[in-house]
Amino acid sequence: MQQGIRLLKAEDACIDFEGSEMVSHFEEVSAPPLPRDIDDKLAKATLQVLETGRLTPLIKEELKCKIQARRHSLGQEEYNVEFKKPKSYSLTPEEEERAKHRKERNRLAAQRFRRKRKEEYNSVDKEVERLKKANAELQAEFDSLTVEKEQLLFALSQIRTLRAHPAGCFSLRHRVSWKRVSH
Repeated sequence: MQQGIRLLKAEDACIDFEGSEMVSHFEEVSAPPLPRDIDDKLAKATLQVLETGRLTPLIKEELKCKIQARRHSLGQEEYNVEFKKPKSYSLTPEEEERAKHRKERNRLAAQRFRRKRKEEYNSVDKEVERLKKANAELQAEFDSLTVEKEQLLFALSQIRTLRAHPAGCFSLRHRVSWKRVSH
């Protein structure tokens, strides 16, 4: 039977330094024993961390160890998950040729699609500019017609006023003719 892993647990967060020695207050806690291959896997993961600078391999192995320890403490059997790389098969010359043609057709189709999409965007931009120009022209026409309408309504109100008060016509005509003469 293997001996359990010995873990040290800090009683308090205080660590005193005296000269070059570190003095701390720890108590030993025992954990259930783990299989020897787990220690090897952790060592390999640690080396990978040191080589690459990434913590991912060590974290994965640590999680695997925790799962195995829990399963072991509960009396369950070991859970092995090994991911094997799928076998890679080499292509025959005909398959390589077909793959090459398929890639070429795909590349050409992508170019056609991008060209078509660009043409559609350009035509939409041209349509927007045409509509903006037409809108500006219509707005200018609307403004001029609005001014003309206001002038006609004013003239109509003047005519109605003159018809309603015939005595005022003479004085208005007199003023209008006087203005014409003075110019």
